[in-house]
Amino acid sequence: MEQFCLEARGIEHSYGKEKVLENVTFSIAAGSYVGLIGPNGGGKTTLIKILLGLTKPDAGKVYVFGESLSNYKKKYHLGYVPQQVSQLENSFPATVSEIVKTGRTARVGLYKNFTHKDKEAVNTAMEIAGVSEYKDRLIGKLSGGQKQKVFIARALAGDPKVLFLDEPMVGIDIVSRESFYTFLKRLNKENGITIVFISHDLGVISEEVETILCLNKKLFCHSKSGETSIDQLIEDSYGKKVSAVRHIH
Repeated sequence: MEQFCLEARGIEHSYGKEKVLENVTFSIAAGSYVGLIGPNGGGKTTLIKILLGLTKPDAGKVYVFGESLSNYKKKYHLGYVPQQVSQLENSFPATVSEIVKTGRTARVGLYKNFTHKDKEAVNTAMEIAGVSEYKDRLIGKLSGGQKQKVFIARALAGDPKVLFLDEPMVGIDIVSRESFYTFLKRLNKENGITIVFISHDLGVISEEVETILCLNKKLFCHSKSGETSIDQLIEDSYGKKVSAVRHIH
């Protein structure tokens, strides 16, 4: 029987009189690689925050591995890399290892000392993310792609089973993006982490992920990658009928 790591049932949310999510229902199988697409203001970030328990929905429920999120004790199983971490100020006074250690705190407790196991988890997270070689450098001195990997290492330090990334490619140059997508795929396949990431890059989404969620306040599409054309994804997500043209260089 397929195990769902996440289920959203009838999620609704508004900001004042503006409804941003309307009866959103879907499930995500454990070990999936999921892309969440849709226009700005379509509710993507709000949905992620609801799935993480950071925002309470007006209606509906979220389930994590079959248990209500409100009762789920191991919330450190849900890792999160927010928007624009790659644009962190150059003067930010913390080293890479210091940033990554904060990702273990949610599991250990704010005022508790790290055990040997906790220190090993932090080191392993940096190794997996490929940031060990500059663990003593100030994070502000790193490139956008390196910063993004540091914050992924921070999320990994808590041993998450599900990792959410909100626009992870913002601030990352085109040359670095391919290796970054390879890195995410490795996290998914080799480490068994379910990945859910928001992106506006429909071409990459359709090629990289296994499952696509199209959200524009309502959930318009929940399909396996390749089952829906890019043209249809754009129409479902943005309400515009277009034809995609592929350029061969």
